[in-house]
Amino acid sequence: MTEKFTQNIPANAATLPYYKYYLQDMAKVDPTARKKMVQAPIDPKDATPVQDRNDLLKPGYLKTEVGYCQMPDGTAFMANHLKMPNVTAEMLHWWFAWHGLESMRYVIWNKDDHYDVVVKNGTEAQLKDQSIPMAERIYGVSHTVTEDTGFGPTNLQLKCNK
Repeated sequence: MTEKFTQNIPANAATLPYYKYYLQDMAKVDPTARKKMVQAPIDPKDATPVQDRNDLLKPGYLKTEVGYCQMPDGTAFMANHLKMPNVTAEMLHWWFAWHGLESMRYVIWNKDDHYDVVVKNGTEAQLKDQSIPMAERIYGVSHTVTEDTGFGPTNLQLKCNK
């Protein structure tokens, strides 16, 4: 563990029951994907516009599975085909409801690049509400994350809509 990372974890991190996951080695990045990501940005014509995001649910692959660019409207596009064998939709629903409740939960996702997460005031209760199906708990929740996307730590605003 380097000094860079230890200064970005909460003071009480070692007392948390999931701290052991922070200490584990991260999964290795696929060398082919890494090579594509460090190349120049892709042509925006090859990116999937946010309006077409449901194309991700279709069988098969999109034109760009790994790459990044700035879209004509000024938004960013980033894609990374990540293989996660044996991970179910239910596991992902749980993770996205769980990780935003404490910054260390976000850090253990990617200790090299994730620094902090804060959910919009008042939405913590929604994420914990057991009367809401797990898959729907994140609907409308805004996250402010601090992560390094390759240009140093930056605050990003993320929101999950229906």
